[in-house]
Amino acid sequence: MSSAEQQVYDESAESYFPNYSNSTRKTLFEFIETLANFDQFYYSKIELVMCILAIFINLFHGLVLAQKSMRTTSTNVVLLGLSVIDVLSMTMEIKDDYDLLFRYDELYGSCAEPSSYFKIITSQIHMLGIDFFRRFSTYLSLSLVTIRAYAISNLLNPRYNFLTNPKTGWIAIVVNAFVCGLLCIPLVLSYDTKSTPWVPPIGCEDKYPKGFNKLEYFYVSTPWMILDMFSVQTMLYAVLAKHVPVVLFIVMTLMLIRAIRKSKQDQEKSGRSRQDSADKTSKLVLFTTISVIVAELPIGLLYVLQSFSEGVYGLIVISEQLIKFWLLIYVLNTTSHFVICYKLSSQYRKACRKLLCLEPVKKVSISSRIPKPSVISVKSVAVTVDR
Repeated sequence: MSSAEQQVYDESAESYFPNYSNSTRKTLFEFIETLANFDQFYYSKIELVMCILAIFINLFHGLVLAQKSMRTTSTNVVLLGLSVIDVLSMTMEIKDDYDLLFRYDELYGSCAEPSSYFKIITSQIHMLGIDFFRRFSTYLSLSLVTIRAYAISNLLNPRYNFLTNPKTGWIAIVVNAFVCGLLCIPLVLSYDTKSTPWVPPIGCEDKYPKGFNKLEYFYVSTPWMILDMFSVQTMLYAVLAKHVPVVLFIVMTLMLIRAIRKSKQDQEKSGRSRQDSADKTSKLVLFTTISVIVAELPIGLLYVLQSFSEGVYGLIVISEQLIKFWLLIYVLNTTSHFVICYKLSSQYRKACRKLLCLEPVKKVSISSRIPKPSVISVKSVAVTVDR
């Protein structure tokens, strides 16, 4: 690296991390470069492959849960809703990766045609959809563990039997969809659409007709997203979308563990036989909850870091990149539901075999259909007659 390049490098590092020591600044700036290189050359390819696999796994998972024999409990209905949400969310991620890998020059190149109003609106809907489905998945998973925790805690109380009914699962899906839709409103209010005349840039005239001009539409930040509000908005998003659900996840998970232990103790004291199906359902919900916590908690912490990074642009860049990379764990987490269900539920395994036409057919022999003649043995009875 020449002295001039070194000077530019040092100035860039200083602008990213002001008031940091030279050694710390250098280390952090090199870390940003490593993240940027991974993002540029590998991230979209890895995410595209993972999303395609996740879609196929969740489609199969949803088809299994959609069978009539499986839609008998609130747990299975909520899991069915999660599988549909995950498929839609991964489909939207695939679109972004496909555009970056195969349509980059057409959409983002120096000679790319300007964005139309329709493209801007569809882009905003796409962005809202990703935000909606990710939050929907988290909140619905929280409803799953909450319903199960209260159901196990009140196992012997007939008043709480409705918690295991399929209707409760459908209600949970509708209510969470409504709440997550309301939480998307701040994102809608964060941006506005503006337009400006556009002409082909120098060097691109031959790709457009002579005298070509068009309105170029783009986003502008509303006062909700100005710099003074950035840290407040980021903190609110972290608290409402990540921290509150994660804290509630932990509380409800501890409640579920306590309820499972208490249920086992009550069964042992009363001498009743253990209900293995109920225990396995609780474990299924427990493992699903733990996987969601692992996927969501680090993202919430990174949003907190971002909210306290005002004035240090480098920390904002690092947190944004790490949030983006950790979403690969979110993609991986969507496939864990199938694995957990298959491992813990014999009913689910049977439904999988039935869907794949692998369920063994019971053969009935012809001889078994012919009733055997009944044989009546007559024993001689001695009768003594008194004379």
